Amino acid sequence: MEKLFSAIACVGFIAGCAQVVSTSSSTLGNNLVVDGGKYTSGGGLTIVAELRNNQGLTMLCGAWAQSRQQSILTKNVKNKVLGVASYLVGNERIHTGFVFMNEVAPSANYVGQESNCITLERPWRAEYASNGRINIPRVLVYGDFDPFGDPSVYFIQEGPRAGSS
Repeated sequence: MEKLFSAIACVGFIAGCAQVVSTSSSTLGNNLVVDGGKYTSGGGLTIVAELRNNQGLTMLCGAWAQSRQQSILTKNVKNKVLGVASYLVGNERIHTGFVFMNEVAPSANYVGQESNCITLERPWRAEYASNGRINIPRVLVYGDFDPFGDPSVYFIQEGPRAGSS
């Protein structure tokens, strides 16, 4: 099951990034969208992202942070969550797949933090500068409903949770 999900996630990530023109790094500015969620076993994740105008094209920059204390069941599952997360403006999906983002320490303020960026083959529009949001679907990160009763752990979007235990 884990290998199947990894294969699907890789295909989804490649398809989601087909529009990427270039990659770079930058510090995060003041126009951040901050969201995230929690694992049902404890701990959480925060994603920070922003859109910018890069020579007439749309650039997505971002980083993520995770709780210092969390269940062993959620170690190394971050790509399952980051891989399905999307940046939206209104009802328009700008990009899906945040595995390109770098990890930063949990913080009350992410302005000035180092981030990874991708420039998309999407013309920049002024409305991209505001009204952005992050969507993270509920994700099964551990367990596959075996008959022995192994626990299932989900990631649920509930707002920034990297500081939670």
